[in-house]
Amino acid sequence: MQKLLLVTLICSLFQMKTVAQEDQPAAETNTNTNHSYFKTRLTYLSNNVYNGRKDSLVVPYLTPSIGYYNKSGFFAKTSVSYLVSSYAQRIDLVELEAGYRFQIHDQFSGSVSASRPFYNNASTSVKSETLGELDADFSWNIANAVSLNGGAGYMATTANADKYINLGLSHEFSFGENDEWSMEPSLAFNFGTRNYYDQYTKNRHLKTGKIKKSAKDSTVTGGGSIKTVVNTTVTTVDANKLLMLDSELSLSMTYDTGKWSFFATPTYALPVNPAVYVTTITTDRTFANGGTTHNTQTSNSTETISNTFYMELGVSYKF
Repeated sequence: MQKLLLVTLICSLFQMKTVAQEDQPAAETNTNTNHSYFKTRLTYLSNNVYNGRKDSLVVPYLTPSIGYYNKSGFFAKTSVSYLVSSYAQRIDLVELEAGYRFQIHDQFSGSVSASRPFYNNASTSVKSETLGELDADFSWNIANAVSLNGGAGYMATTANADKYINLGLSHEFSFGENDEWSMEPSLAFNFGTRNYYDQYTKNRHLKTGKIKKSAKDSTVTGGGSIKTVVNTTVTTVDANKLLMLDSELSLSMTYDTGKWSFFATPTYALPVNPAVYVTTITTDRTFANGGTTHNTQTSNSTETISNTFYMELGVSYKF
């Protein structure tokens, strides 16, 4: 059923009679599509948070990017995220993205896109075990009163793939002599599976920084006539189940001169449905006379979640 909903949404977006438009976040919105152009951006993200989940270490990014936007609606862009933390400074992520953006009259706009991230092996981002995404988004302006926003996507990970759906409401307020100032409060609800998070949890102990308990460890000890092998495995219960993961309140604020744009977006994320982990410890002993013993112990634990405030600041230039 989840796959059917995703395919139906993507197909419906392609079948609509569309007029191309660059459909960007409020911080980048520009409705002039009479010509093709490039856009460069520089953003600072105070912490890398996804669906309300974050690492125990703060993951702040400074990200320059450049994109080409064709007047037909097709676009391609690339970005490099540099980790600017107290414990490490490095290129943590390089991402490539391409897609198509469109508008139908003045009320409906949307996009379809594909992206490929390349994470540093030491990255502690909760999305560091993802390999690529297919995404479809839309925004429907209802009677100039409120915008209904939504989307669905498919995300490949180092194990099983994830599906996600997001829904939200927003309204943009513009002011100034040429409407160069704008504010857009929004409320969003995010649903998804958690295979990406299961893989992140299993591999977190291999990363730099604060070390968490490993998700899969094997310890071999031997002395005298006994050899002991202890294996520890941590798995996430129902990682492939589609659940609501968080709700988010944000306020996008923008000053746009046409070519230059300055923006800030504070966000407050409220995660729900904490993951349940099952830890399995198996102990195998081999004796000198060839005899063996096998013992298995399991225990459950629950993910610790908390509300998070984070901020994105940036500037862009179109040419």
